[in-house]
Amino acid sequence: MPPIKLFSYTDDTLLFLNNAHDFSIAQSHLEKYSLASNTKINYHKVKAISLSGYNLNDYWLPLLTPHGIPSIHSRDDPQPIIYLVFTMILSRQQCVHFLDFNQKLNASILLHSSITTSLLGKASIANSLVLSKCWYVFRVTPISTAELQKIQSTISHFINVKVFPKLN
Repeated sequence: MPPIKLFSYTDDTLLFLNNAHDFSIAQSHLEKYSLASNTKINYHKVKAISLSGYNLNDYWLPLLTPHGIPSIHSRDDPQPIIYLVFTMILSRQQCVHFLDFNQKLNASILLHSSITTSLLGKASIANSLVLSKCWYVFRVTPISTAELQKIQSTISHFINVKVFPKLN
């Protein structure tokens, strides 16, 4: 029997399933986990995602709907799905919502720009407060080279204010 891939974080669980058999095995494991930990899976909060991006409703919905899981997120959906603050983009249309991350990043940099600090202080702020958010998001969010260059330019501008010669 192939292993089931399972990732749990506090009260969030992420399952990667290939077929209906995997789902029944996962349910069995989750029921045992629930009994052992005195918890229960809130199926009504579950978000199903098609990792291929394709609309797989015909296959999965008959299996998931009886458990209170009403839909499967695919590239056909206009909004990306968010899991533990990670934006999971499945289509170009959903990439538009990545701009929201850029706006939040710019707002964070603007807030930190109001603080007068040394070059080392700016680098520390950029690395620990701003870029840490980027690394967190980049783990699961594919971005274009152009978007990456915008972020690099924004960080560079923040660090290089009143600095000569400019750092790259």
